Amino acid sequence: MNFMNYRAHFCCMPDLLISAACCIYIRCNLNYTLRDDLEVENLESLVIQLNKLRSKPILIATWYRPPDSPIAIFNHFEELIAKMDSTGYEMFLLGDFNVNVMPDVNTNNSNKLKDIFSIYGLEQLITEPTRVTLNSRTLIDLCITNTPTKIVNSGVLHLGISDHSLIYMTYKTKYERCGKRIIEIRSMKKFRREQYLWDLEQQKWSDSKLSNDPNVMWSKWKSLLMACIDRHAPLRHKRVGNKRSPWITSQLQREMRKRDYLKQKAIREGNSQIWEQFKHVRNHTNNLIRTAKRQYFANNFEVNKSNSKETWNLINQLYSQSSKKTWQISLK
Repeated sequence: MNFMNYRAHFCCMPDLLISAACCIYIRCNLNYTLRDDLEVENLESLVIQLNKLRSKPILIATWYRPPDSPIAIFNHFEELIAKMDSTGYEMFLLGDFNVNVMPDVNTNNSNKLKDIFSIYGLEQLITEPTRVTLNSRTLIDLCITNTPTKIVNSGVLHLGISDHSLIYMTYKTKYERCGKRIIEIRSMKKFRREQYLWDLEQQKWSDSKLSNDPNVMWSKWKSLLMACIDRHAPLRHKRVGNKRSPWITSQLQREMRKRDYLKQKAIREGNSQIWEQFKHVRNHTNNLIRTAKRQYFANNFEVNKSNSKETWNLINQLYSQSSKKTWQISLK
């Protein structure tokens, strides 16, 4: 899934083939580095170093723990925390731990996890259940940090896209806003090819040869050409909205809003009939999205089967491929 002005980075375990166990979306105007050196083998995690201007970097990480993992996996997780802690940087980790850390829960997994938090001085910020069903409420999606005073707020949003609710934490900082999304385009509304070609013929192109300096010659020639283009296809400013997935139609958006509404209502009222209604709408909506996405790519691959450039664009769009590991974009 692509989001405008964001890059996606995925962690794909070898036995999962192309499926991503976890991912991080990061805004394109941020200066950051993928920290592969901090990651631990056989742990489904990602670590990104966000480089801040005139201050220490911060580490942002995510970890997914499969629900059937042995307790020994926490040794690998502790190794990851130890590596991050050794940098001396602020660190923030979000993920699906599949360990219930509700205050009234006392299991081997929860005790082991809490011991790691205690050893490294970490604080878990989420306090309400993140996976709610008709018969259970568990807190298994966590936000962890070694500097809780830098977090303005944190919490849970109950969305119907998954049986897990969305967790978030907001970091206290100042940053450069991207500004309004406005682009320049050329208006072809009144463009007439014959008039444009006639205007080109009337230009004094010989004036560009009056100087022996090639830079001056180029500048003069370019100014004549651009003036002609501007007359026939003037520049216009256009506001660009958020880019959404092209297969998401207005009908699908209505179904998604209905799904989210029913989940919030089911959590609020705890009614078994509403839970069943939510599950039905959720499954129906997910099937519609999968069908629409499959049809979109099938149609476009067929249309562009002789166009290798567009085919690769579709492949990259499908898998959100990104090959570079460091992006040096200045933050002022």
